[in-house]
Amino acid sequence: MVLAAVLAVVLVVVGGFFAARALLGATSAAPPVEEVPTAAEDTPEYKEAAAYIDGLIETYHSENPEEQAEFFPGGAAGYDSTYMNDFMISLVETQVELEDLADLEGFEARGDIASDVADLVLSLRTKAEDLERMFLAQESFGSKRLTLEDGTQYSSDGEYYPEGTPAYNAEREAFAQGFVGQPDANGSYAAAGEELAAGLGVTLNHNFGEILDYCGRSDGSTETDTSTGAAYCDQSPGVVYINHDSVSYEADVHSPYYIQMIKHEFGHARIAGVCATTRPQVASVAGMNHETLTNAFTVLYLGGDADLLQQVAVDRPEYLITEEANQLAQGIHDSSTCQ
Repeated sequence: MVLAAVLAVVLVVVGGFFAARALLGATSAAPPVEEVPTAAEDTPEYKEAAAYIDGLIETYHSENPEEQAEFFPGGAAGYDSTYMNDFMISLVETQVELEDLADLEGFEARGDIASDVADLVLSLRTKAEDLERMFLAQESFGSKRLTLEDGTQYSSDGEYYPEGTPAYNAEREAFAQGFVGQPDANGSYAAAGEELAAGLGVTLNHNFGEILDYCGRSDGSTETDTSTGAAYCDQSPGVVYINHDSVSYEADVHSPYYIQMIKHEFGHARIAGVCATTRPQVASVAGMNHETLTNAFTVLYLGGDADLLQQVAVDRPEYLITEEANQLAQGIHDSSTCQ
């Protein structure tokens, strides 16, 4: 009996010790109280979406057309600079939409990010995923009309027109062939030139000196050029540079020749789109100036006016169209014969 009583006391003491240890352990192991996010940008959902969209922009952003072309089927042959711009603008718009949610507050009552804001964050993450999928599948982004930070207007139908393919070229050629252009009330063709450029898928840059950032002058000079009316550089695709410092600028812009000048520069772009240069070897081998070839191409396929385009040939014979030039232009257009 004494032994049993002692054992009972020991068990009570031991049991109490372990009970106390268990109680202390439970108290010390209690999880810390998590802070409740008070702004969307502090939530895991927002941070993940922001990181994902930022990553997409970093992946696809490039100032180099050759790098951008790697994302298109066929590389340079399938490159569409306008479609690339549409994709990047869509991504940035999505990024801005997400940033607009960053400071939203009032989640304490839910103990978490409010469901409606959470849904918005998730929808923007999904939107970014869809944009990348559409881009890689060359699907339409839909028409865009917006004002850029520098005040210029940007417009696009959001469609993929791979430069260098028959569909792309045929559409531009048909537009050029049918475009005449009318002067405004002051007799200027400047607005008509902008309309022509938009239809051809190019931009007119009126800061002519900027072309030197991509293509130097043949004589190596960096002085103000007063003899060239307009120019195209294959290292700056999609841009035609207009020279307001040209001695003939005022006369040109108030003449139908202004429209022909832009068509001629687009002729350079079309040849470069096929041959990857404005000076294809097939012309060099024939001892032909590339301007001769371009004038022929412009007349044959872009609705160029032969008389107006050759009016400068009095002083610059390289603009005089020859039958050989017509044949070489046809070879480039019909069978991509560049060498």
